[in-house]
Amino acid sequence: MVNGRANYGQNSGVSPTPNANGKLTADIDMSAHNWIPIGSSGVAYTGTFDGNGHVLTGMKNNASKFYKLGQNVVVYPGMFGKVGNGGVVKNIFVLESDFRAK
Repeated sequence: MVNGRANYGQNSGVSPTPNANGKLTADIDMSAHNWIPIGSSGVAYTGTFDGNGHVLTGMKNNASKFYKLGQNVVVYPGMFGKVGNGGVVKNIFVLESDFRAK
């Protein structure tokens, strides 16, 4: 929603919703997936994300492979690519994860 994608990895023309709120209700293992960061250079996250004390493990992304237009990085590596004014990320633990940009 934040990045304007209705489905993982597909830009379907959905309008970005940078102020969407989220709250985790369980621990999540992301090791089988490549993570697309929430927010980018064009859309900063301005909602509230509450990890509710839960743990995300195995998150990985490779900004040099998936998120460049020419030589410019358009999505920064991390769970959140860009958090704007008013955006809140709290109560989350990210373990055993790998974020890269070249």
